Amino acid sequence: MSLQGTGALHVPGIWNDEQVKRWQVVTKAVHDKGGLIVCQLWHMGMRRTYALFSCSVYVTLGRVSHISLHGIQPVGPSPITFKGKTMSPSRELVDYEIPHELDLAGIKDVVKQYASAAQNGTFAIGVARDSSSSTQK
Repeated sequence: MSLQGTGALHVPGIWNDEQVKRWQVVTKAVHDKGGLIVCQLWHMGMRRTYALFSCSVYVTLGRVSHISLHGIQPVGPSPITFKGKTMSPSRELVDYEIPHELDLAGIKDVVKQYASAAQNGTFAIGVARDSSSSTQK
């Protein structure tokens, strides 16, 4: 739903115009076969790791395969590390980092990210008609 909220390889994105356009292709194919489609939004928060964000951004059909945020820390409701490990782009198991505890401004920003992604989702699934103004670039 946002670049900050991405937390795993191969997770679809919906935060920019290019992704919306690519989702429109998928949506049209589903609709052409009589199907229905929805856009599920989620923010990975503290389940994100720096190791994931050590490469460049590659997006295909709205799906993120590698991202580079260069130093943007995972965020969460508290600075408590998520237990377990995650797979890095080099296929190594790595620990989760300590997330940055969101303050009120950070929480408001995540809410705005959800609103933007929801709006982009309406463009992608064909509810809204003009996707030339997605709210996150």
